[in-house]
Parts: sequence; C-alpha cells; structure tokens
Amino acid sequence: MLLVSPPSGVPTNLPPLALLYLASALRRRRHQVRLLDMDSPHSPADASGLADLVEQWRPDVLGVGICSETALAVYHLLEVLGPMPGLLKVAGGAHATALPQEPLEHGFDVVVRGEGEVTLVELVEAVAAGQGIEDIAGLALRGRDGRVVSTAERRRVEALDSLASPVEVLDLLPRPDLIGPMSTLAVVPTILSSRGCPGLCRFCANLVHGRQYRYHSPRRVLDEIESWHRATGNHLLNFCDAAFTAHRRRLLELCRAMSALSFRPSWWCEARADQLDAELAAALVGAGCTTVLVGVESGDEGVLERIGKPIPLERTVRALEQCKEAGLVTEVSIMLGFPDETVEELENTLAFMQRIAHAVDLFRPLGLVVPYPGTAIYEQFHRSCGFTGWWLDPGRSLALREVNPPEVVSGHPAAVVEAHAALEEAFLEAQPIPYSDEVTAAIRRCLGYRRQHNRRVLEGRTRHV
Repeated sequence: MLLVSPPSGVPTNLPPLALLYLASALRRRRHQVRLLDMDSPHSPADASGLADLVEQWRPDVLGVGICSETALAVYHLLEVLGPMPGLLKVAGGAHATALPQEPLEHGFDVVVRGEGEVTLVELVEAVAAGQGIEDIAGLALRGRDGRVVSTAERRRVEALDSLASPVEVLDLLPRPDLIGPMSTLAVVPTILSSRGCPGLCRFCANLVHGRQYRYHSPRRVLDEIESWHRATGNHLLNFCDAAFTAHRRRLLELCRAMSALSFRPSWWCEARADQLDAELAAALVGAGCTTVLVGVESGDEGVLERIGKPIPLERTVRALEQCKEAGLVTEVSIMLGFPDETVEELENTLAFMQRIAHAVDLFRPLGLVVPYPGTAIYEQFHRSCGFTGWWLDPGRSLALREVNPPEVVSGHPAAVVEAHAALEEAFLEAQPIPYSDEVTAAIRRCLGYRRQHNRRVLEGRTRHV
C-alpha cells in the first residue's frame, strides 16, 4: 500500500503523523507499506512525481489524506493519475469524513471515515484476500446500484496504547528528513499523547478523533519521546493534542514522568485558558515545556458564548499572567471574522488584545475563521452567507494554500511580519466568508495591531541575540 500526504502549499517540518500511525498499523500486520509526504523537501511535490512512483512501486491500494484546503489539489492528483486498473483509491481524513460522497465523485473508490487504523487494515486484508469490503465498518463506497452507501459506524479506539507507535515506521520517511537537530529541514519530533476533545467549540473540525477524550499512558508517551530522540538526536518536541490540558491529573503525572528523562526535552503545547493555573504552569516548565499556545479566540464574551467557548475574559488574563510568571513563552491565537461577528465585537477583541499584550509574547498570525464542512458554524451559515462548498472554488481555496518561501519567513523580523501580512491579505481578498466593508475594516484593524505587536517582540529578540 502507498500512503500519501498531498501537497498543502505550506512548508512544514512536522511529520505526517496520521499516516505514520496508519503505516505502523499496517506493518504490525505484516503488510508492505510505503509513505509519500509531498510537503517534504525531499519528496516529489507534483502529480507527475506521484504518478511515476505509483508506476514504479505498483501498490494495490493508494491511500490519500484530505483536508479542506487540499481537496482540489488531491482531486487534481487523481485526474493526472487517470484510470489505473487494479489500484484501489482510498480517501481519508477530516474532509473525507465530513463529506464522504465528495471524494467518491472525484475519482476515489472508497472513503475511510473517522480513525483509520483498524478500518484500513481490514480493508487492505480484504483486498489482498480478494474479498468484498461492503461489510467493513467505517467505510463509504458506491453500492451495486451506484448509490453512495455508508457501512456501520466504527467505534473509536479506546485503549490508545494498543495502537502501534508511529515511531516504528520512521524509516519510511526520506532519510534527510531525520537529519540532526540543527537543520531547519529536519522534522520536529511530534507526539499525539491523547485523542479527542471534550470541548464544544462550534468552529472546530475535530471530526476524525471526535469529542471522546482518550489518552496514552505516561510510559507510552515517554517511550515515543525517547525513540524520537534516538532516531533524530533532536531534543525539541511538539505535542499536537487537541486537548492537551483537558485531564489535569493525567497531565501532572505525565509532567512528573518527563522530568525524569535522561535528557531534558524542550517542547510546546496548546492549552485552554480555563485549564491553566500557577501549579500547572510550574509543572509544564519543570517537564521542559518552553512555550504554550492559548486559544483565546475572541475578546468579546458574547462571541465566545456563541462559538461554544465561554471562558471569562478575566480568567484568560490571569492564566496568561501565571504562565509568564512561571517562565513560559506565551503565544495567543485570536480568531477573526466569525460569520455573525459585528464591528463592535471586533473592536472589543482589539481592546482585549491591547489589554493582554503585556502577558503575550506573540499573537499567532492568520487566525481568520475558516468555515470547515461538518462544523456547526458551516452548517448554520453557509447558505445565508454564501460560502457553500468554498473549498471547490479555486479563487477561495488556493488563497489558503499560498505561502511565502520559507527563506523569507525565517529572515528579518520585518520580513516575517510582511510575509504574514501578505498571506492574511490574500485570505481576505479570497473571502472564504464574505464580509461587509465595515467588518473587513475592523478585521484589518485587529490584524494591524497584531502585526505591530509581533514586529516589536521579534525585533527585541533580534537585538538580544
């Protein structure tokens, strides 16, 4: 089987973790598997390169992960591949889970819905044995009458430690991706220590892992950290959990275990403001955490209520201050442009950004609302606001995939901020969500302040280097 992470247009040094999990599940069952990360600088990044590899490797199953931003690019890949007798084309990922009929209309034979480790193994084994796949849970496919049918729901994996570790298949990545920690091209070891998020955010497209919160044992997490370290020599880590701080007792136990590692890792994570306090911040620092990203989203409590994240603003202020007092670098994510957001609400967000600036090292760039299919915001507003199927509109979807070259983004602070500004302006011009002139102007005022703050911080860091 060949697993493919399609080109996103956004350079990244994070590994294709979802595909590594799938590959490790297949290898545990002794299936041959190859992996192609088309965002890697060491792999083909176009359709003709993929076609050459398919011709060379001759897989019987091709699996491609789809997110909304890459959907058009993926469908183009299949057009270039054309008909390939004997090759079963399988789609997975959040976008395919939300809209299983769409990939089937664009050249795919089967869709894996939700978490794929168990479903994909059963699918590959059925294909290898020449058996039918209609009774495999967690699929969408066309029935004999041509209609799209969904098989029974697949229960999500509850005992996460039962899954094969993604680190077991690092040999599937191009070897240059794993070169030493001083290279900017080396992958950053990435850990998914839990799955699911119990939050009720109406903008979240966490459709694959869902709201059922499950987590690995501390021993399993430490094994993965140590394995990444042995494979790469890298002490940097990225926790990509959607709800890293959701279970306090579990997180404190994990931090205690990490503090006893034979080397000191340096890592970052995401957190909710209402789950942070002085004790937890100190535990994070003690375990090697250097940076915490807090999803503040809005500075208007009415907006926070409507989007399903009603965290009191005073609680957010205190959490950021406690993180700074503990010695953490604080990054804040602000989301601008919810479909029903008013000018007054955006001005409240601007005022709140100014209020918390003393406790914020960086405001994350972009942060413009993307209405993903399957989310409550998309379902409520896509007809009335006119962004139905925006990911199939080249003018809209391509703006989300444009990015400045990495050598520009990694340069002088002014160049970094200008690169982010160009991306944000391209996004606004493409209008995934159409805004009035007044709302657009209010969004730009928030963006302008954020750029000003970030440039000042980055220039300060440059002077102290």
